[in-house]
Amino acid sequence: MKGASEGRSKTQTTVKSAGLRSKPTSGQGANPSSRSVDDKHAKALVIRHNNASKQAPKSATSLPTPAVDKTDSIDTLSEDYRQMQRELLRLHVLHSTSADVHGQWRSSAKRSLHLRFSELAERHTEIADLSFQTQELRNRSAVVHWCRNVQTAEIDRRVQTLSKCIQEIYENLESSGKFNSIIESFEAWHTGTRKIQGSREHNIPAEAAALANVEEIGAGWQNDVDALQRRLSLLTGELRTLGSASANSSLGQLLVLLQDLVLDMLAEVDCLRSIEYEMMAQEKLWLENQITSLSLQVQSEMRDKRKSPCKTRSYA
Repeated sequence: MKGASEGRSKTQTTVKSAGLRSKPTSGQGANPSSRSVDDKHAKALVIRHNNASKQAPKSATSLPTPAVDKTDSIDTLSEDYRQMQRELLRLHVLHSTSADVHGQWRSSAKRSLHLRFSELAERHTEIADLSFQTQELRNRSAVVHWCRNVQTAEIDRRVQTLSKCIQEIYENLESSGKFNSIIESFEAWHTGTRKIQGSREHNIPAEAAALANVEEIGAGWQNDVDALQRRLSLLTGELRTLGSASANSSLGQLLVLLQDLVLDMLAEVDCLRSIEYEMMAQEKLWLENQITSLSLQVQSEMRDKRKSPCKTRSYA
């Protein structure tokens, strides 16, 4: 609106100035043709000025600015503030009651777990008792079957043989038993033998290794091994005379276990003897190679001495 009024005022000013210029000066006569020309010229200036004012872009200052509603912004802030207050209040209530709720939960969980484990313990006791009774019935049935169609004297012999085998196997497996004594003696001999052979292979020292020889494990050890093998073989035969029992019974499992123990001890003693034999065979071969090497060296030195000229001594 303000721009349009300024345009009109400028137009009027231009027209007035054009009209003043179109008037004749004092002392001159009025010419009709010149006055019409001036009017046309003034109209053309007015039309050109109006067109220019219409085509001119509006400035940023002339654009209308939106009005800010302060009431809406205040309502938005107050709503966010109230929502935050409600959230803080909810968190405060939860925090204040969390300890009581946690305690109640722990008490409930403790009662529930205690009840569950009590039921499991009772069930385990019932199953253990039932299993014991079942195994007892199996053992009785196995003993009855083991003694069926057997005279009383034979039953006594079987019981005594079984008791003696258990006692003898237990004594052999003790730390001071014959079997463990044989094992310890062999381990000591094997350690010394491996030490001598290792020093020969690495030449540390060469002189001591050449002079050190592997000695036999000893006749005493061989005699103990022979005696143990004979006794274990007898035990194997005695256990076989006891017969067999049900595999699910304690008697059947005991008979199988005793036989396996005796067979394992026999196999281990045989293994020790074979290792001792192989190591002594290696020692014998090494001695033969050393003797052959020394004999060849001596023969070579003898040939060298024969080929060298004899030196004569001069006496004064």
